[in-house]
Amino acid sequence: MMGPCSKAGVFLGVLFVSMYVPLPVRGQESLDPLSAVMVVRHEGQPGNNDADRTITYTAQAVEQAFSAAGIQTLKQIIKDGNGEISPEQVQDACLEAGVRWGLMVYTSLKESRLFWHFGVYDAEESMVRTGDTFFTFVYAGISSRNAVEQSAQRVAAYWQKSFTGRNFDGVFAIRMGQRFTSPQEGVRVYFGDENGSLLGKIEKGSLTAPLFLFREGAAVYGSVIKEGYWTKTFFLPKGVTDTEARLPVLQKVTHHSFGFIYAFRGNNEYAFDAEYRYHFLPDRLFLTLNWMFWMDPAKTGTVLAAQEVQVSPGLYLLPWRDLAVRVLAGAGASLVFPEKEIPKVFFYPLWLGLEYHFSRCALKAEIRFPLPVNAAWYYQMPKGMWQAGALGIYFSIGVVLKC
Repeated sequence: MMGPCSKAGVFLGVLFVSMYVPLPVRGQESLDPLSAVMVVRHEGQPGNNDADRTITYTAQAVEQAFSAAGIQTLKQIIKDGNGEISPEQVQDACLEAGVRWGLMVYTSLKESRLFWHFGVYDAEESMVRTGDTFFTFVYAGISSRNAVEQSAQRVAAYWQKSFTGRNFDGVFAIRMGQRFTSPQEGVRVYFGDENGSLLGKIEKGSLTAPLFLFREGAAVYGSVIKEGYWTKTFFLPKGVTDTEARLPVLQKVTHHSFGFIYAFRGNNEYAFDAEYRYHFLPDRLFLTLNWMFWMDPAKTGTVLAAQEVQVSPGLYLLPWRDLAVRVLAGAGASLVFPEKEIPKVFFYPLWLGLEYHFSRCALKAEIRFPLPVNAAWYYQMPKGMWQAGALGIYFSIGVVLKC
């Protein structure tokens, strides 16, 4: 079942389709151009006096704003149930009352947030003339009522400019659908957060959003969502325009990853490393298992010199989990199996890493500082094999596949 705010998005989408597809109209010649009917619908369960009063006030604010603009509201029609206020319903109400204008008032209450959409339907032209979308907190007292009142006044001003052509302080609402592009197929795009208005999905690299009547030049924010990926927000500083907006690329939520790594240190020693990483907290806290195959050209040529098995917990240090550039650190221990020698135990008091993430993979670079558990073992190792400077530091680079 859709939440109230998602249904609000569907409501708007259906509402604005009428601007392109005229509806059958009957009896238009007798419609009163100075009167209106109001169609009201509310979703949610108020459950408190503040919410009840605010919801009631939305209809009153619209009626008062249009009364000041010279339009008399003859009656108010309450639409109950789960159905949206459709243009057909508003037009039928207008024709039945013999008026040209239908004032559409939709409200949705979720927790402490009240959303509303005000629209003006023209039954003579079979189209929505203008509208406004906004939200506030119902516990904000006078400030929430002020926001409702200002929204209603904007709609009345937009309607007057649309109908009469006179100049007003405000500007007329945008009449276009924003076009978005993204390399990721199937991502869902919303105005607002995931409880806001769903615009659709990216298909073949693009999406043209339904028509939403935002104020011209007013900044708009939205969200890009896909299951299994971190949600990102986008911001349109100039509002809805005819310029394509490129959506941010979503990063996959990482539960497991597999790495293929090349490691090297002093004296031309190098290793091939197979890595598995399990994330206790996705893209935050993890445990890494490494199986390394060390080569020592000075001692064995291209023959395997030792194998090393590492276990190391780690942590991404920055608070944002979906960054492209990430810094990580950890500690760990390893068991080394030199050729023709007894196994050795090493401890890693610190390792540091830097990663650059794409949607499903990442490039990585790390530096590790191994120390023998028994200092005597360090000096018994073949000269040059585990010795690079004072600590046997080694570096690694590689690629990680995220699952």
